[in-house]
Amino acid sequence: MADVLTGKPAGDTQRDIAARDVSALVTSAAGTVTYTMTTTIRHIEVIQASGYAMAVMLPPVAVCAGMIFSVVVRTYVDAPVTVADAGDDALFTTRSMAANTDYWVGYSDGRRWLTLSDTDASKAPALL
Repeated sequence: MADVLTGKPAGDTQRDIAARDVSALVTSAAGTVTYTMTTTIRHIEVIQASGYAMAVMLPPVAVCAGMIFSVVVRTYVDAPVTVADAGDDALFTTRSMAANTDYWVGYSDGRRWLTLSDTDASKAPALL
């Protein structure tokens, strides 16, 4: 019997990627870059092609209720990569990444960004 929502055979655990689950590759080859995530682009992979700083801005927390976002540094070249909020969560602290494979994963409850996991040792996880 097929799953009613996906049409896949029962027991098939493969999940199709919906249009809202798009990821983006961001590079800093041309200078300092600030990339603003959206509700449709919720995963960013950063490749620093030069020593320019990179900032990833999260979308407003209120429009992202129930969504998970992630940022991964694939290639790090001697300049900070930061993850910051849109200024609407007073408790969120900017995360800084400074090595290959550093990452931040967060969840929006509509009022706050909750850090699920990250490699920024200077920040304690902000879980419920």
